[in-house]
Amino acid sequence: MPSGSANVGLLDQKLALDWVQRNIAAFGGNPQKVTIFGQSAGATSVDLMVLTTSSINPPFRAAIMESGTYYLVANGVGLLGPLNTTSGTPSQRLSAALGCGWDSGTLTCLRSKSAADIKSAEEAYNLPWQPTPDNGLTVPVNNNGQKVRTLLGGARVPTVLGTNANEALIFFLGSPGTFAYIFAQFPELAPYQTQIQAAYPVGGCSPTGCWATEFDAATQAVTDYLFTCPASREAHTQAATLVPTWRYLYNQTQPFNPPPLSQYAFHSSELPLVFDTLIPAIATPPIAAVGLYIQNAWTDFAKNPIGGPGWKLYTSLPLLKEVNQLGGPGNPNGRFDTDITVVDFACGIYAPIYNQRDPIL
Repeated sequence: MPSGSANVGLLDQKLALDWVQRNIAAFGGNPQKVTIFGQSAGATSVDLMVLTTSSINPPFRAAIMESGTYYLVANGVGLLGPLNTTSGTPSQRLSAALGCGWDSGTLTCLRSKSAADIKSAEEAYNLPWQPTPDNGLTVPVNNNGQKVRTLLGGARVPTVLGTNANEALIFFLGSPGTFAYIFAQFPELAPYQTQIQAAYPVGGCSPTGCWATEFDAATQAVTDYLFTCPASREAHTQAATLVPTWRYLYNQTQPFNPPPLSQYAFHSSELPLVFDTLIPAIATPPIAAVGLYIQNAWTDFAKNPIGGPGWKLYTSLPLLKEVNQLGGPGNPNGRFDTDITVVDFACGIYAPIYNQRDPIL
């Protein structure tokens, strides 16, 4: 492991791509035609790989990011926010949970624990593991990915990225899901609470939808803050620096899911359609059609990245309808082009937070 980096998982991914470059030809593959692809934390890994790989002979030629960008790591925006170290780092807290303390005997003690013990402790304490700064080896310096992009850094490969219409809803099932609860979880949003609550009116509508309950409205605010608007910001920067980029919004509900999930396109709900793992008996013709469209789009893009996945190249110009909506009301059988001013209607509210943490040059 290189000195100064503790991000062994991200280093493993780089090593895996190196292995592919050296060995895939022996299996009939072409090392010049590699596409990297991830969802959620996997999409964050893909983005970190793009940002920390040279544009000179990168070990991949294209990237697909579903429901995640490097913004999901701490100090960017952070799905869990900046790390709270008042009770110790995640490593210290895990060690304490396993009864190993934090001294010269800690490593020996931790090595004596089973994988099941470590997994149980991790899940019980919900430890917020995040990448650590490593001078740009696996994460951008100071987590400033916008600086990397605007200075024409990174791999600069054709990219498909997008989000689901109701990403955050699933994370708040079983919680109060009120605006007060959301602002407590994300205190950086509190100064903007008047604007946020006006943008997502309970019992009313915004350009992207109607919010029957406070739970709907508040969780949609988190969806936009953590997923939709970071994806928009990233796509805008890539387009401005001439990186071929295509953006989508997945909005296909699945009535066979238990309520209330059956009414929403929540985080990870697209995966059965992407990987064609839906049970045929429950895959209605519209859902099957959307799934087939996505599968073809992803594979077409992998075969010919410059040709794109089959919809408009993203330039971020308003009114050109460059966000491809997959499924959704009024379009159950495939796709249609959506105006970014509709999808990104609330992003201006969160822009000051992004600009403070990760300014565009």
